[in-house]
Amino acid sequence: MKSIDNFNNVVTEDLVNESVDNITQNPIAESENIENEYKEKEVKILFYNKFSGILSFDFDGTEIQISSDKNIDVTNGFITVQYKGTVGTSNFEVKIK
Repeated sequence: MKSIDNFNNVVTEDLVNESVDNITQNPIAESENIENEYKEKEVKILFYNKFSGILSFDFDGTEIQISSDKNIDVTNGFITVQYKGTVGTSNFEVKIK
């Protein structure tokens, strides 16, 4: 579709029919996807009760307690957890690997 610019008398193309291939991705959306991926960290076990499934561990100086129905091997004093977000914020999630 063509339109005429009244001020300059120049013909310009209407961008409504622009191909989707020519539209660049939003970099914010890409960074949000990276933040949503889980990272892994080895943490020190502070307490584990295998009967109740309560596990307490140190995550960057913060004591985290979670309940698990898995049988956790605590013989070396460390476990690997998966996490995303920042400790102390509402977007923080942690789970046992």
